[in-house]
Amino acid sequence: MTSDPVVNQAWAELLSVGSRSLVKRVPNSVHLAQFCALDHEGRFVYYIDCETKPEALTELNSLSVSVRQTNRGSWRRSITLLDADYFDEFSTLIESLIEAVSNTSSEKLALRAQFAEYERWLTFYEKRRGFSLSEARGLYGELKTLQQHKLSEVQSWSAALESWQGPSGSPQDFIVGGNKAIEVKTINISAKHVQINGAEQLDFEGNLVLRVIKVSASKYLKSGETLKDVIGGLSSTMTATEANAFRKKLTETSFDPKSEFSNDWLFEQLDITEYVVSDAFPKIGTASIPSGISDVKYRLRLKDIEEHKRD
Repeated sequence: MTSDPVVNQAWAELLSVGSRSLVKRVPNSVHLAQFCALDHEGRFVYYIDCETKPEALTELNSLSVSVRQTNRGSWRRSITLLDADYFDEFSTLIESLIEAVSNTSSEKLALRAQFAEYERWLTFYEKRRGFSLSEARGLYGELKTLQQHKLSEVQSWSAALESWQGPSGSPQDFIVGGNKAIEVKTINISAKHVQINGAEQLDFEGNLVLRVIKVSASKYLKSGETLKDVIGGLSSTMTATEANAFRKKLTETSFDPKSEFSNDWLFEQLDITEYVVSDAFPKIGTASIPSGISDVKYRLRLKDIEEHKRD
């Protein structure tokens, strides 16, 4: 895979020169000429030069996208970061665009691969625009579980981050070694139910634990921590490579670093209860769903699963 530090290093080298309108070609730009640059305003830019007119990309609030014809008749598509606070997300996006063309065999296929990858990122962006208190609370619970998981079980950040499968689309939040899974549900202190999103979520061939975390959340707590503080604290204990992997995981969630729920709201973990999801546990599994029914969601009453508590 393309190394994200290589992309970051390209911009770091341009910044170190101390002037504007500088360009550095991306290594291994075989079928598609790719460049990292600083424009005349010192903004980060990624652009491609090609013979075929590239498809236009949807602009986002923090990104400007342009397609124009150059003086020599070729085409240039540029993506400019408008808000430097989103540099981490921007560099990860650019890495994914570079990676998308790495195994293509022609300029046409490279352009098609980049367009598809950018569309995939739009999905993450739309999720991020709707970053809510509920999603912030859920991410807080997963981050605290990630921290405990690393300290108590897997012993290394690389292994802990690898086990955090929820951001990658797994029905369960954490999977270890293929035979152990943890599904995390983070709820407010007065909640009496947890919602199960899909029949697959509690359907796991192996040992599955349902981890319910009660969390207090407010702008005015006397104690607690913000998501920004939690993320910063975890990152500070990681190597550069591990922190980079962590950042990539975060970009796949709905996390918005500028949201008030990331910066202003305080979260405090009050109670953790774990339940063993055995065959006797009340759940709807994929095998029990009649043909023609999809998108199953249901709620579990906490008082009715007491007997399944893990010691």
